[in-house]
Amino acid sequence: MPTADISASGMSDTGQAPVDDSSQRRWEEMLGSLTALLPAGCLRVRVDGPAERASLFASRLADKLAAERHPGPARVTLDADGASDVVVFLRTAPGGRHFPVYEKDSTEQAVRDRREREERADIVVDLHDVDWPVIRRVAAPLAARG
Repeated sequence: MPTADISASGMSDTGQAPVDDSSQRRWEEMLGSLTALLPAGCLRVRVDGPAERASLFASRLADKLAAERHPGPARVTLDADGASDVVVFLRTAPGGRHFPVYEKDSTEQAVRDRREREERADIVVDLHDVDWPVIRRVAAPLAARG
């Protein structure tokens, strides 16, 4: 996974807004709800999940934070080893299963590791359908914010 922070400028081709208006509204709604959950002092949000989906999500989240947060947005990162105030875990298949992107890493230990990362995450987002992201779980301290 890349270790660089995701900037809010210039989205990649995979980060472009969906063509479908309902999908674009859904992303806006979900990202609005997610950013409202972030504490005021949040400086860094880490996105954890399959590289392509995590990059897409991180890019859109960085843009949303840049548009809403002043004087400066929280940084969005994919760096698994870096510090973070909030971790967002992306589930990429219904029911917490994972698509073939993880087949090469389907050992029992790898499955346990993914489950543990999901359980430790502050926010879990279902992203098996990139046109319809859904916040599935929010840790109690953040949920108290709204």
